[in-house]
Amino acid sequence: MKLIKSLFFILVISNFIYSDVEILWKYNLKAPSFGSAALGDIDKDGKLEIVFGTYFNDENIYALNSEDGSLLWKYNTESCNDASPVIFDVDKDGNMEVIVSASATSIVYCFDGATGNIKWTASTGYGFCIDSPAAIADIDSDGKYEVILGTFWGYVYAFNGEDGSKLWSTRLDPNSCIQSEPIILDVNGDGNLDVIVTQFLGPNRIYALNGKDGSILWEAKEPKGDMYHNGSFADIDRDGNIEIVIGCYDGYVYCLNSRDGSLKWKKYLGGYIAAPTSIADFDKDGFEEIFVPASDIAYLLTNRGEIIWQYQVGGDMFRGGAISDIDCDGWLDIIFGSNDGKLHCLRGKDGNFIFEFDAKGDWAGENSPVIADFNSDGKLDIFFVAGKAFQNQKRNYGYAYALTFSQSFGPGWYMFKNDPFHSGFFPQLEGIDYKCISNQQENFEKLFEVLKKNFNSN
Repeated sequence: MKLIKSLFFILVISNFIYSDVEILWKYNLKAPSFGSAALGDIDKDGKLEIVFGTYFNDENIYALNSEDGSLLWKYNTESCNDASPVIFDVDKDGNMEVIVSASATSIVYCFDGATGNIKWTASTGYGFCIDSPAAIADIDSDGKYEVILGTFWGYVYAFNGEDGSKLWSTRLDPNSCIQSEPIILDVNGDGNLDVIVTQFLGPNRIYALNGKDGSILWEAKEPKGDMYHNGSFADIDRDGNIEIVIGCYDGYVYCLNSRDGSLKWKKYLGGYIAAPTSIADFDKDGFEEIFVPASDIAYLLTNRGEIIWQYQVGGDMFRGGAISDIDCDGWLDIIFGSNDGKLHCLRGKDGNFIFEFDAKGDWAGENSPVIADFNSDGKLDIFFVAGKAFQNQKRNYGYAYALTFSQSFGPGWYMFKNDPFHSGFFPQLEGIDYKCISNQQENFEKLFEVLKKNFNSN
């Protein structure tokens, strides 16, 4: 009897893992994708497209139609494409552009979203590789958008979104790499946006830069270890100030005051924390909690750094989690990959298992999922890329998956860390029609205004 019950339990769990999560479509690649995809209606057909880049042996920027995985366009950069793309109307012409960098060739591309034609390029110089996903914002208050990113050997660049011309560049330390995504916020409450960057190697510092000219506003004394990704930010304790929460290779999670970089708290979790954090009010108590993928253990922390729950996975997590109510039960969930080859979904408030999808042993932790309704059927769908990279690059391979699970429609997670300013924050805002794809840029701008209001409230 015990054996029969055990076999029944295994069958039920296996069915839950594999049958309730259906493959909508699959796209074969010659390399994995590192970073994340981005979603947007780039050709104005009323449907979302999915844009992502691939590593050596493939080396393309792909734009796929999200409803069926068919190819809209692709462009070969002749480079590894480690930096996540951003979809945004950077030149205010009413059309969506795709901003993405070719890492090894140090070129920033602005593609016409509908056609894949190049609108402009900018270079950071040979050898100054770009692993840093670009952020988009009006950082010099001129009414136009800028593209901000970091490079190897310590540079931070701001390019004008309309033509790719350089607004400014700042070199922080020649022995460091700015591989993290810049985050954009008003650190001093003056109404102008600023840029936060972190260092990998070198002095390992977090810097706040003036958005107008790139000059240093503050330098945080902690952390002191490598930071591959930047922090996420929100007013997590509702005190009128924005906090930045970041993981570090020293095994700590740090919470900093964004106004001066001072430390509010830190929590040791062990291992190394390379992935970005994500922030939301998972338990509906009016305060934010922080999701932290730390090596092979996923944690949820309170806004004071206390552990709420932890969940062991079978491999490292490197690109962080996406947030949505994927099972439509009224509670936010967390979806993330790990290098045990699985995409995991947990209920945010308690860490309870919802589903897993097995990519058959391929890396899944190197690509962060994005979430939306891909085929207009009222169900939220999930996109991520699994695969492997080898020293012999011709052995590289990858698989892009679109999965479907839920039974209702809600807010999605549209790009790396959710938005073009890399907040990593999942707000629950009223007055947003998430079914209207054409409102995507308006929704981002509304979110940004909410974050700016929090800054200026003190």
